[in-house]
Amino acid sequence: MNEASLVGLVNNTALLLAIALLFDLVAGRWKIGQTGLKQIPVGIFIGAVGIALMLTPWEFVPGIIFDTRSILLSISGLFFGLIPTLIAMAMTAAFRIYQGGAATLTGVGVILATGTIGLLWRHRGKIQLLNLSWSQLYLFGLINHVVMLLLMFLLPMQTALQVLRQITLPVILIYPIGTMLLGILMVNHLKREQNNLLLKENEERLRLAVKGARIGFFSRDMKTDQVVLSPEWKTQIGYTDNEIKNDKAEWEKRIHPEDKEKTLQQIEQFYDQRQTGYEMEYRLLHKNGSYIWVLERGFFETNEKGEVTKLLGCNIDITNQKIIEESILSSERRFRSLAESSLDYIMLYDKDNRHVYMNPAALKVSGLTSEEVIGKSHIEAGYDPELSEQWEKDIQKVFLSGEDSQWLFTWESAEGSMDLDWRLSPVFDANGEVELVLGISRDITEIKKTEDALRKSEAKFRQIFETAGIGISLANLKGEFLSGNPAVLTMLGYTLDEYKQLSVKDITYPDDLEKNLAIYEAYLSGSQKSFTIEKRNFKKNGEIVWGQLTSTVVLDGNGKPLFTIGMFEDITKRKQDQMALKHLLATADQSRLALLSVVEDQKFTQDALTKLTKELMVAYDSTLKGWSNALELRERETAGHSKRVVNLTLELAKRLNIPSDHLIHVERGALLHDIGKMGIPDSILSKPGPLTEEEWVVMRLHPTYAYRLLSEIEYLKPALDIPYSHHERWDGSGYPQGLSGENIPLAARIFSVIDVWDALSSDRPYRPAWENREIINYLKTQSGKQFDPQVVEEFLKLIES
Repeated sequence: MNEASLVGLVNNTALLLAIALLFDLVAGRWKIGQTGLKQIPVGIFIGAVGIALMLTPWEFVPGIIFDTRSILLSISGLFFGLIPTLIAMAMTAAFRIYQGGAATLTGVGVILATGTIGLLWRHRGKIQLLNLSWSQLYLFGLINHVVMLLLMFLLPMQTALQVLRQITLPVILIYPIGTMLLGILMVNHLKREQNNLLLKENEERLRLAVKGARIGFFSRDMKTDQVVLSPEWKTQIGYTDNEIKNDKAEWEKRIHPEDKEKTLQQIEQFYDQRQTGYEMEYRLLHKNGSYIWVLERGFFETNEKGEVTKLLGCNIDITNQKIIEESILSSERRFRSLAESSLDYIMLYDKDNRHVYMNPAALKVSGLTSEEVIGKSHIEAGYDPELSEQWEKDIQKVFLSGEDSQWLFTWESAEGSMDLDWRLSPVFDANGEVELVLGISRDITEIKKTEDALRKSEAKFRQIFETAGIGISLANLKGEFLSGNPAVLTMLGYTLDEYKQLSVKDITYPDDLEKNLAIYEAYLSGSQKSFTIEKRNFKKNGEIVWGQLTSTVVLDGNGKPLFTIGMFEDITKRKQDQMALKHLLATADQSRLALLSVVEDQKFTQDALTKLTKELMVAYDSTLKGWSNALELRERETAGHSKRVVNLTLELAKRLNIPSDHLIHVERGALLHDIGKMGIPDSILSKPGPLTEEEWVVMRLHPTYAYRLLSEIEYLKPALDIPYSHHERWDGSGYPQGLSGENIPLAARIFSVIDVWDALSSDRPYRPAWENREIINYLKTQSGKQFDPQVVEEFLKLIES
């Protein structure tokens, strides 16, 4: 090694680095990672640099030169890739051949070898060029130039050895370092390229974000009032960049009239107070004539003297946010209005079990004010500790599970004991997390009372159903029996299972079937809801039983028929009695006709005819008195009841000017006033204590039975007023027709007073007789309600006399 070779190689390397550094400083648009056709100019440039280096070589001897093209081409292969390197290799190889000399083959070999090593190194393990270290680049340079030295053996052996003795050490010392320095220059260039690319991407993202977020920027020189409005600022209100000048007036004139004064004053106030920044909301006029809401944020820029020189800021379109806010406020107002007017008890709880809200109904029932409960837990508000603990456990359960909860409990409120149905529901925030718990309590005290009453009523009905003396059946709308009580099963001779296999058609006497089936047709059509008919049924043994059927259809909540309840009372004996009575009366009537015929035939005198008629009427009335006495015995009335009421009724009728020829009908009606009770079962008629509601329903049918019995007998039709109407009331609340006032026959009005007087003045198994003064007071209080006032007044005169 000599000094000349060392200096020559150093100068040559320095030239390469100088060219690369100069290009790096000047060529700001140069990109190492060019692709496609853009790689060709890069390759030509690298080749040109290589030729330039070869024009200024260090010459060992004529024909053997060193010019750092090995550094250039290896770095090209490593950083620029295949196409640029191949172009550069071709250009420099061609030029080296053109130069000629003893080392031409060696020179071309070095060109091909170092460029190829660079390409292979580039693709070795997908090396990351940005992460190449100086040690890796130094090793890369060392390998390249060891290969270059080995290629010296392409020269004649003696020449190769001579060259290697002179240049090995300088090459090994200088060229790897030159390769390392050039590589570091390339890595730094790559990093700058990467940073520039990231910067541009971030700028583009920011631009798109600003555009997407509809953020408009502005600046204002506080000395000159010069304003700059960004294109996005103008786009916010519907204009292009060229449609609005950069002028303060363009902004001011578009501020909503209601916001303008306040907005300008706020900015001046911020400026005067030397605040660094501000934030405010106002409305700007859009090109389409509407107004948009903007959130303006700004800050003041100052110089080194602390003077405000510029206002910089941005406008954010918050119109949609304002619409959402208004919607939320509107929804909150609606909720609050509903909550405030609700009769239910509505509460909101936070995660610490504290009351956030309690509606007026809840405050009233708790006996607390809003100040005493809001922001406090149940215990802090003074509620029962045991209940409070349970309530707060339920609230926390909803917070943790996000699911509804329900609890029924009894609470001693400020208004007394009540049963509550307490329901808790989660209120979620925008992230789906439980933010609050909504509690709604409903007073179900009356519902529970109703349920209890229904249960008791059902049990009572079941007891009546099982123990009633009247036969009761349940049937579907086809007339198929669903159940029957013991009374109807005993009456007809069936077991329950047998009875449930039958229908109305199976047990009804053929002549009565049509009117029975008509009931179900009326139920289905909705024209009737209840019926009472007399009919015959077959027993299991084939015998016929007469009965009075009272049938009612049961409807659901929508008025749709569900099933029927039928009460079948055995009236076989009553029917037999009726037929016997009719036969007796018919026989008497026939006797009368026969006597009249005899009179006609034998030309009786008028006196004889009168005598016979009186005798016949006496026979009639004796028969009626006999029936009256029989009824009195059956009903176990006090002795002489019929006689007393008949006498008093006739006396009062005379005082009230009923014609004398009508008194006989009044007498007969009074005698037969309870003839309808022949149809009432003994179990009800002879009951020692007060009747139940169900028994009263049956008992109140006796005026209707009386009408059916007597209206078929021509002789007794005029006497119907008392048996049929003596339970009507002056105010219209009586039965069976609900007549009122003077629509009630006078005879019935008279008898109703007499009947009550005699009933109250007589002992009963369930009460002693009343004192006369007590009865008189009762009649006076019921005057105008139960009784005709005129009849009561006249009766009291009669009693006093």
